[in-house]
Amino acid sequence: MVTQAKAAKVSSEVRNLLKRIAQASTVKEKLEVIFPETEPGGRRVAKARVLRAANDVLLCEWRKTLLLELANLQDSGFARFQRIFQQSFGKWSRQIEEWLVLRLRDELRKVWDSSTPIQKKQQIVDEWTKWNPRPRPSQIGDSIYRDYRMWVPVLATGRLTPGLDSLHGQLVQGVMEQFERLRICGNPECPTPYFLARRKDQKYCERGDCTSYAQRQYALKWWHSVGGDRRRKESSKVSRKQRKRSIKR
Repeated sequence: MVTQAKAAKVSSEVRNLLKRIAQASTVKEKLEVIFPETEPGGRRVAKARVLRAANDVLLCEWRKTLLLELANLQDSGFARFQRIFQQSFGKWSRQIEEWLVLRLRDELRKVWDSSTPIQKKQQIVDEWTKWNPRPRPSQIGDSIYRDYRMWVPVLATGRLTPGLDSLHGQLVQGVMEQFERLRICGNPECPTPYFLARRKDQKYCERGDCTSYAQRQYALKWWHSVGGDRRRKESSKVSRKQRKRSIKR
């Protein structure tokens, strides 16, 4: 359904634009970077294709935050989640209820878990694509529900994209973009165990405590394997020396 499953490659023009947006300290300055004045010759500084590519990158980064915040959401963290994404989902954020967010969290965690069968993961994501808001009888005429769209066709890019106010649609797109990077930290004490791996063999997130835990586990593994072999060899040498001494006596 979604034609753009992976984040597009970033050109130098797009990287420079994103860097300038990040360096802008106020909303006004950011808007001036995105929508610059025309040059003396009348040519616009920012090309439409560069802006679209930059927007794709920004949305991809935003979806990373959404995935991580939702997967690591505590049972009592709904208010914080709603506060973080209130601006992102606009007026629709008022209709996102706690029970729905917690259910999506539990489903996302199953998708995140490598022990979940791929068929189950597919079933969960398929159900997300079928979701539609069901207003109460008194809310049937509410424009919030009437205007809701999970998917939006964008002719300028030739893509079918998730609606900005669709939590389910953004989750589907986010999972598709990051599916191969979903990992659960190997530190049982990690407070935010759901993370996005930078390497295929990464087993721990990059929190300081988890890095220290990983180092201790590596040292312990070395002690039991390589160190154990060395100790057995040293013990064997000592035993041979003792036997030689007893024979000489």
